[in-house]
Amino acid sequence: MPLTDSQVEALAQRLVRAESTKSPVAPLTDEFPDMTQEDAYAVQRLWVQAKVSGGAKFIGWKVGLTSEAMQKMFGVTTPDFGKLLDYMRLDEGGLLSLNPLIQARIEPEIAFVLNADIQGPGIDAEDVLAATEAVMPALEIIDSRIADWKIKLADTISDNASCGRIVLSRSRTPPRGIDLSQVQMQFTKTAC
Repeated sequence: MPLTDSQVEALAQRLVRAESTKSPVAPLTDEFPDMTQEDAYAVQRLWVQAKVSGGAKFIGWKVGLTSEAMQKMFGVTTPDFGKLLDYMRLDEGGLLSLNPLIQARIEPEIAFVLNADIQGPGIDAEDVLAATEAVMPALEIIDSRIADWKIKLADTISDNASCGRIVLSRSRTPPRGIDLSQVQMQFTKTAC
C-alpha cells in the first residue's frame, strides 16, 4: 500500500531536519519496510521542494547506482536519480567545508554537461552523447542523512540519492571520439 501524502511529507521533513541539524535519522525503511520506489521519489520531490523554497536552485541530475556491483547490492537493474542544487556545486580548486555534511564519502565520477534536454523512455547511449556538450572529471561527495549508511534503495532515493556535493573539473572534453567505457581514473589520498 503506498504511503499517504501526510507520511510522505513527514518523511521529507525528517530528512530536511536531519540535514539542517546534522543529526542522521533511522532508516525510513525501518518504519516503512514496504516503501516503494514511487514512495521514495515522492519523498525526494518534497525534500527538493523544501530546499528550493529556501532559495536553492536546480542545476542538474545526480545518477547513482550506475555500476553493476552497486545495483546487485541494492537488488536493482537500473540507476537511481537525485537532483543537484546550486549549493552542492564546487569548482576545481575550491574549498570544501565538511561542516555542513554528516557522514561524507568521496567517489571519482565523470560529469556530463548537456546542451539539450533528453527524456525517456527509449533513450540510448547515442541519444545521451548527441545531447552532451562535454564530459569532465568530477568528485562526488556523497552524504547520507540516514544513520550509519544503513540504507536500502528506498532510503537513498528518499534522501535525494545520497547527494552531498559535487566538485567539477575545469577540463571539459567533447565526448565524440572518446570511448567512455575505457576511461579510467586513478584516485589517491595523500596525508595532509
